[in-house]
Order: sequence, then C-alpha cells, then structure tokens
Amino acid sequence: SKAVRLLTQVTMLGWGAHLSIEGHLTGGMVIAASIIAGRALGPIEGAIEGWNQVVHARAAYGRIASLLQSSPLTFDRLNLPRPEGRLDVERLLFVPQGTKRVVLNGISFALSPGDSLAIIGNSGAGKTTLGKMLVGSILPTSGNVRLDLM
Repeated sequence: SKAVRLLTQVTMLGWGAHLSIEGHLTGGMVIAASIIAGRALGPIEGAIEGWNQVVHARAAYGRIASLLQSSPLTFDRLNLPRPEGRLDVERLLFVPQGTKRVVLNGISFALSPGDSLAIIGNSGAGKTTLGKMLVGSILPTSGNVRLDLM
C-alpha cells in the first residue's frame, strides 16, 4: 500500500513535470498536486494497514478460542448467587515484593450497597494500590477484601 502511494506520487510528479515543460502547469502546481495526492492517499493506506491488523487479530482470536475449547483444563462454571454489593476491607497490609516499604497498613472499611467512599491522598500514598486490591489484580500481603462476606 505504501509502495502504491509512492508510485502514484512519483508518476504524478513525472507527468506534472512533462506538463510543466510543455507550459500547461507551473512547478508550484505540480508540487501542490503531489502534496494533495499524498494527503488523499494517506487515509487509504492507513485503512489497508488497519485491515491487515484486523485480519491478524481475528486469526489470533480464533487460535486462542480453539485452544481454550480443546484444553483439558476446562472446568464447569461455578454458579454463584447474584452479588448484593456489600464490600468489606479488613486490615489490609501491602508490602511490595522485594522491598521493605509498607505501602498500605491497617486499611479497614465497610460499604453497603449504594454507599460511596472517597479515597484522597498525596501522590504515592497508595490510592492506586488500594484500587488494584479492590478489583483483585494484586493481593494484599495480609488482610482481606470481601464482596458479600465471601
């Protein structure tokens, strides 16, 4: 696609030079036409490159889906009751692995459905770390995060 765009621009420049020599166009008109053609063909080139990425992504998704379906590690889903929304955080402590610096220490709170809580603090105080613990992307060094007392 890039080669086609460059070939088109070179052809336009050559044809424009020929027309300029014969006096039908000025040099500035040739350059302007080349720039406009490049700008017009740029989105088409981007769409072609984007389509290749879509094709590769679909193929990768198909490979992952077939791998997951044929995996011997497939388990039946666990049926859980619909969450009520009670959140309990009990004595959270977080010390990043390989360090001795305590990021969170003794954090406890409980939220009932419909309640809200603002977490404020300075940069580096542990707000993001607490958020990651609440969604389960990192585990606390000690303490618990429970949804509906589970």
